[in-house]
Amino acid sequence: MADNIGKRVQIGSHKGTIRFFGPVADTGEWYGVEWDDNSRGKHNGTHKGNRVFETKSTSETAASFIKPRKIEWGQDIVTAIKQRYTTGSLIDDSTTLHGVQVQLVGEAKVSNQLQDLSTLQEVVLRDCNVNDIVPQDLGVQLPALRALDLSNCLISQWTTIVEICRQLPLLESLIITQNVLPDDIGIEPEVLDSAFAGIKRFLACNMPLSLTTAVQLLTSMPQLEDLHLCELGWNTLQPLVEADLTRHLKLFNLYGNQISSWSQVFALAQSYHVEVLLANQNQLGDFEDAQVPTTLPLKALSIGGNRLQSWRCVWQLGRFKDLVDIKLRNNCLGQGLKESELRKCVLVNLPNVRVLNGSTVTARERLVADRFYLAHFATLYQTVEADAFHQLHPMYKQLVEKHGAVDAPVHVNHDSIRQRLLSLQVQYDDTQVNLFVCKDQTLREIIRTACLKLGLNVNYSHCHLARHGTVFEDVMKSAHFHNLQAGDQLVLTV
Repeated sequence: MADNIGKRVQIGSHKGTIRFFGPVADTGEWYGVEWDDNSRGKHNGTHKGNRVFETKSTSETAASFIKPRKIEWGQDIVTAIKQRYTTGSLIDDSTTLHGVQVQLVGEAKVSNQLQDLSTLQEVVLRDCNVNDIVPQDLGVQLPALRALDLSNCLISQWTTIVEICRQLPLLESLIITQNVLPDDIGIEPEVLDSAFAGIKRFLACNMPLSLTTAVQLLTSMPQLEDLHLCELGWNTLQPLVEADLTRHLKLFNLYGNQISSWSQVFALAQSYHVEVLLANQNQLGDFEDAQVPTTLPLKALSIGGNRLQSWRCVWQLGRFKDLVDIKLRNNCLGQGLKESELRKCVLVNLPNVRVLNGSTVTARERLVADRFYLAHFATLYQTVEADAFHQLHPMYKQLVEKHGAVDAPVHVNHDSIRQRLLSLQVQYDDTQVNLFVCKDQTLREIIRTACLKLGLNVNYSHCHLARHGTVFEDVMKSAHFHNLQAGDQLVLTV
């Protein structure tokens, strides 16, 4: 029983790690379990104030004593595969749907294919409680396997992962997310190299994984193309940068860490020749110009949910000629701007981007964005010292050269608006309507408004307005031009 210390187990719907086995006072033999959910337990390894075992967590509710009969130890990988892929069909001769007998077309063919483990190329064992037992003939039973998902299982040793991979030479995709493994791999580099030599896709997320261990793993994966290291609590990438591994990653996912250094992100993207970098939900803020490399192989970048707030930084990202797809929602850019307005400002500073936040950018949208940016920052442009303004908005000068300067928006005085309104009465046959119009409106616009209120479906060009029997000739002139006054009575004729 003592050999089970460190093993991963399941009790009910909760997982944990065995930290102790033995008698507890005079109550018999118990397992001491440290829960993955450290709020699940009743203590932290103590019994009536006496320390029985140690927990890694400092939580006062990290552990419990469990009777041996309640412990689930999981199953070996082959048993899990057979249980998941070779179980009989739930549909038989008595199965009906709305009174009609159900027949599963092609069931026999699919079932036969699944029964033959030697043909399986992809296996998903997520939540199947695979344990540390690895059959010696695993490679014989699964000779064609190329993709394996072992997420959220009961594997407790790196040796288990290595042995599985060693027996599956065609394996290219490996997922070990949500397992709890030791900090130290404790395996010779030569053994790691032989086990992981063919891995092209690797996911290790939401689990304890040190940077040192990550470097050891990546060093053993020379063919790696797709890497996901998410929600690991990392606040630095320096060990990965210093490892100076020559890789060509098509995708590198660092979602949900606590990384704040753009210098490390840029260095990593260069060192690993990253084409698509996902760094959402980190702590990335603004960066200095000196931190930006002259070139970067990035084609797509996703940095939503970070702390970017400078338009100059967005502009710096736009200088990477290969970067054509970017996502950066939920940063600190453009406080007070609507989502649509924020998109326009981002587009201006990323002239090469073709896809923004998942939506394709059109030439028309860019033109509208340019004009909005010019108008929105016009006041600042005319009031702030030129060098300081262009430091903040480096694209503005190009926009002025391209479209011309825009006058700063005039502050609206609501009292002056009231002074420009006219109250008119418009008569058509026996019907009269009251209109509020602006002095700047043309008579054609006033005619249109009157017809709409009167419910007339007519051609506006055939309508005329008259005052005191005199017909206004030029309906394209404004009410102010024709000296209309508040309270004037006009006659509409068709």
